[in-house]
Amino acid sequence: GSELGDDWRWLSELRFMYLPHGSSTDLSSTTRFDNTVLDYTDFGRTVRWGSINIERAYIEKTIHPLLTVRVGHFLTPYGIWNVDHGSPVLIPVTRPFIVGENLFPRTQSGIELYGTLNLEATQIGYHLTVSNGRGPIDTYQDLDHNKALGGRLYLRQDLMDIGIATVGISGYRGQFTDRHTAYGVDPSGALTTSYPIDAQRDELSLAADLKWQWKGLLLQSEAILNEATYTNGGRPESLNAAFGGPPGFAADYRNRGYYGLAGYRTPFLGIMPYLFYEHYWQRALASESKAWRGGLNIQPTPRVVLKAELVRATIVRGLGIDGLTIYLLDF
Repeated sequence: GSELGDDWRWLSELRFMYLPHGSSTDLSSTTRFDNTVLDYTDFGRTVRWGSINIERAYIEKTIHPLLTVRVGHFLTPYGIWNVDHGSPVLIPVTRPFIVGENLFPRTQSGIELYGTLNLEATQIGYHLTVSNGRGPIDTYQDLDHNKALGGRLYLRQDLMDIGIATVGISGYRGQFTDRHTAYGVDPSGALTTSYPIDAQRDELSLAADLKWQWKGLLLQSEAILNEATYTNGGRPESLNAAFGGPPGFAADYRNRGYYGLAGYRTPFLGIMPYLFYEHYWQRALASESKAWRGGLNIQPTPRVVLKAELVRATIVRGLGIDGLTIYLLDF
């Protein structure tokens, strides 16, 4: 990040990865990417190259406490988890189902307006976004020229002797479009170019969140709903066949879920024992999942955090494995 002067700021965040080495092209594929290449600096011995993921990159200008204009690639301002973002702030090891499954887009490319109003013990804040929406190349191109709109409104209240409470609501409305380039020849013999739609759906996402902090106690919860309706001519083939089901076309769907977290930060080495529960209904695959997590979040210094948790996850139904329970130990 950089302060550019006159209330201008720049921020970029990069994630270094080993991917795509070892990953598959899709859920039904058994073929993995192999990033092994010959290293010209080491007599042609093999090396595996990695990649860079641009988490966010934007420039912003503060015009007034009630108005900052941000332009570029930014985190979608919704809920608690996506806004906090940084690992030292987040308590569990992994993201909840509803956050990891991107019921809201995790990031967007476009314009964001935000600001806050402070009234003694009360803070009111807002975010408004206009972006390319979602798509296979939404970070730098809008394939439907139909901009997505989103926003968040929150209230943070200092409750004096009983801590600080924050409540928020968020929304997003956009269209996902995937196209390919097709070439042809018209009756005059001239080369033609068209861009047929492979998939297109209208999306609506809504969320509510609540967070309460009092001394070492932390309680927080989020609930998210995402529904999608395919357009005429934009309905792709169903994924059912990949999971042993009959072939066909994808149905409109509504995914929803929630989670709840309770933890207490002790004064000894900043150790926080916590308990976490989540429930997720994924109608696109007619599945239902839930999980319990219990763990320790150890924060000996503000910038160093160690985490360990035991997970009990159950696929209640769907994916052809009804009732499957998995136990995981994550660090």
